[in-house]
Parts: sequence; C-alpha cells; structure tokens
Amino acid sequence: MSFKFNSEVLDIQKFKIMYVETTDINEAFIIFETLNARGKELETADLLKNHIFRMGGRKTESVQRNWEKMIETLGNVDPTKLIRHFWNSRNAFAREKDLYKNIRQTIINENQSSKLSEELLNASEVYKSLNSPTDDHYFNNSIMDILISLKTMGAQSFYPIALSMVSKHYSDSDKLKVFKMIEEGDESVREILWKFAGNVARIICNIQIIIDPERVVVGGGISTQPLLIEMIREQARRIMKMFVWADLPVPEIEPCRFFNDSNLIGALYSHKRQLG
Repeated sequence: MSFKFNSEVLDIQKFKIMYVETTDINEAFIIFETLNARGKELETADLLKNHIFRMGGRKTESVQRNWEKMIETLGNVDPTKLIRHFWNSRNAFAREKDLYKNIRQTIINENQSSKLSEELLNASEVYKSLNSPTDDHYFNNSIMDILISLKTMGAQSFYPIALSMVSKHYSDSDKLKVFKMIEEGDESVREILWKFAGNVARIICNIQIIIDPERVVVGGGISTQPLLIEMIREQARRIMKMFVWADLPVPEIEPCRFFNDSNLIGALYSHKRQLG
C-alpha cells in the first residue's frame, strides 16, 4: 500500500523516526509502558497485555497464544470488560480505573502470568455467551432464556457471579437457581425490567389507539418471562387509563406460542415455501 502526502497539509520533514533495539524482550515491554505513561492513554486491556507478556518470561509464547485465542473468542466484545468482570469474580471489587494497578501488583512472575492468561481464555467462552445468549449456547436452554431476558434489560452486574459459578464448577441446577434469584430478586434488575415493560406497553397502546387490535402477541426471548409479560400488561393498563377519551379496552397481551423459536420456525417455513 502506498501513501501520497500533501506537503501543504503535512510537512514530513518535521517528523523524526527513532529506532530502538533491545537485547531483552522485557526491555521492550518496559519501554512500551514508559512511553505510554507520557502519551495517549491506552485501554486497560492493552496495558494488561503488555504486563502479562512481560511477566511471562519463558512462558511468553504460550501467554501470547492464550491472549490471541481469547481475543478471537470474544469477537466484538470489549476485552477490558471481560478482564474487569473476571477479576471481580475472584478478588475484591475494583473499578476500571484501578484494575490495571491491582493486577500489576498481583501478577509478578511467569507462573502467575501463564495461569491468568489460561483463566482469561477459559472465561472468554463463558463471557461471550453472557453477552450473546441467542448466538452462543454455552449454557442450557433454561439458563439461556433467563440470560436473554437479562440481556434485553441491559443487566451486566451479575457477570462476575456467573463467571465465579463456572470456575467453581457449579451444577447446571445450582446455576439455574442462582440466575432465577438474580432475575426475580435483584431490585435494580426489576427497575430496569419495569422500565423496559413500560416502553413495550407504550408501543402496544399506540397500536391500540390506531387500529384497535383484540390481542397483541409478544415474541422473542422476552416472551419466555412470565414476570415481564405481567409487567407489560400492568403498564398497558396504567397507560390506557390516561386515554379515557379514546374509550378503548386494553388488548389481550400474551406470549407467542413458540417463544424464542418463532423466528427460526418462520425462517424454516419461508425456506420450505421457496423450495416448493
């Protein structure tokens, strides 16, 4: 690839290139951290990568492989978020601004570096499923339905709990119990759920005022959650009371028959029709 510089915009004669050669890979990592401290801040993941590579010693190659596989597994997921939630699943709570300092003070030799890279790689598979429960089926269907509901609400505070349960080899039944407790008992989650139900109910009420349907069917992953369906009904009743002039009943609000599989069944039906 070639680049053409506009001399009127960029005077390349004012640029200087510095070439630094080291005899020890650790010196290169130290230079990286030193220069970074004087320039634009990097993401926590970049700083941590540099630190555990430097601490890797004789195991640096395996640490690098684990890191690359972790990034590949995560896809578009921010690795800094994984690292923070993983760290908080095993240590005292740390905010993102304190994360690198805490890890740097703890990971001080090649064995710790290697172990951390392996644990992050293993956690990345779980984390990907937490972020994309409809695309990645790490957990069983019952847990996945709850994760879809929590994902819809934007809840993430439970991620360290999920990572901890997996690392401690909780049974599927025990994990399901904990996820149900999170879904039903966490007040912050309930508040988000109530707000989300209100948004859905407003859409339903707008449709009701325009075309007056007798029944509205809710599909997708959220349709598997009875609590959410009931909240949508309650929100719809509350909203419709504000439109007494419309003299319209609240439509029946029900989950669809096939829940989260509706889109897949519809796609299969469409495909069969096209094939004739």
